[in-house]
Amino acid sequence: MNSQQLLKATSRAFYLSLRVLPPGARQTMSLAYLLARCADSISDGEWLATSEREPTLRVFLECLKGGPLDPWRARVAGVAPSRGGEAALLHHLPVALEELSALPPADQRLIGDIVTTLTQGMLVDLARFPGSVVDAQELNRHLWAAAGCVGAFWTAVMRLHEPRLAQAAPQLEELGTRLGNALQLTNVLRDISGDLQDGRCYLPLQELQELGLCPEDLHDQTQEQRIQPLIRRWLAHGYEDFLASRDYMLLIPWNCWRLRLAALWPWCMGVATLIKLSPGGWLSGRKIKVPRSWVYRMLLTTAVLAPFTPLLRLYLQRQLGQLRKVL
Repeated sequence: MNSQQLLKATSRAFYLSLRVLPPGARQTMSLAYLLARCADSISDGEWLATSEREPTLRVFLECLKGGPLDPWRARVAGVAPSRGGEAALLHHLPVALEELSALPPADQRLIGDIVTTLTQGMLVDLARFPGSVVDAQELNRHLWAAAGCVGAFWTAVMRLHEPRLAQAAPQLEELGTRLGNALQLTNVLRDISGDLQDGRCYLPLQELQELGLCPEDLHDQTQEQRIQPLIRRWLAHGYEDFLASRDYMLLIPWNCWRLRLAALWPWCMGVATLIKLSPGGWLSGRKIKVPRSWVYRMLLTTAVLAPFTPLLRLYLQRQLGQLRKVL
């Protein structure tokens, strides 16, 4: 597989946003995604024993800094590339690093910084789990380390490659961080059961204990009623982040409509996912997804509205109104 085939095989919904970006920004964002996804495959992949994940991540970081590749090749030698996109991605790392070295220095620095930050967040998770985050502050740190920092990185890349963004509102980085936090919180609330099966509880232990619960209780679907106040509180938190990050798209100049779409699509899918999460089923193990038909309608509608700021504002407000109604 080449880099583009790997992106399509491993990025799912994010691939849509990558495809709509201008060429220069697309290359930088795509390479950053592939490298971050490679680190994620180490952190979560079944191909490694749990005890080997932390040292393998550190080997990955050394390679990212320009260290020798032989230790990496030795660690992935037993994984057949034919096992799928994730396996092929591990073997693709030397090619990705070669592509990284060919980029302009400013792009190299941005990619190196964000992939290092994300990888360090994964190392924190490996040390934290099995177990639970302690309190809301620790959960918020996780949201930033897993995705909030990506929002600021995304904005920096866009400013670097799009001259029309150079004078855009300075709060873009902050709003991009809010968008990343909102998307990661959506993942946390959607994946409660799956994370619990893997020994990870991202719901704050302090808040569970206030309800007379512990992470082990969440394996029992009948506890859903008791956990409802906690979930509702974090759903409302997600709403506030999506509300703030709405302005991220609107502050991007109207004639940068492709950049608007690249941020708009994950925003819309995140809001729609929170709407589907609101009725319950958080402990059921059921994978909650927005229907593909809805995604197609959203893509078409937003493609038409993206250049028209007043109409786009109304559309975004309507999505937020639907979310607010069910909270």
